Amino acid sequence: MIAELFPQRRLLGGPDATVAAVGRALEDHPWVHFSCHGVSEPLNPSRSGLILYDGRLTASDAATRRPRSPQLAVVSACSTAQGGTTLSDEAVQLVSSLQLAGYPHVIGTLWPVADKLATHLTEEFYRALAKDIARGRPIDPAMALHLPVRSLRDRYARAPHLWAAHIHTGP
Repeated sequence: MIAELFPQRRLLGGPDATVAAVGRALEDHPWVHFSCHGVSEPLNPSRSGLILYDGRLTASDAATRRPRSPQLAVVSACSTAQGGTTLSDEAVQLVSSLQLAGYPHVIGTLWPVADKLATHLTEEFYRALAKDIARGRPIDPAMALHLPVRSLRDRYARAPHLWAAHIHTGP
């Protein structure tokens, strides 16, 4: 679905999604989207990260990248904005690491999410961004996330664990 809305994209999947290739892609693309497994390491949050074909892209690794023209990073994986227990007053996790790398807008999750709901939310998020672009407006990732979260909240009002995990960090 994302590929249909944004045909100028590069897809890394399966054996192509290595730590090195993804690291290079972080530096070469203004928008990045991850849809994979995420792991949170509460006792060592800098080791939290994304499971790729040949290993883990850690929060530490992501923070050292220097993208050329960063705009938006979407991390559709479990617990990518979950902090650690040893540094509870610090925001050490993958989402903050991507901001340290330079991405002003980062979408992540506070806890594990259901695949079906995450897919729905992500599709609606990108549709909202595509509308902004089609209308010649600057993208508004915070509002683009708010709309599907609000829709899920209306549908599952008594189950915040289904709709409250996704967050936007940035201006």
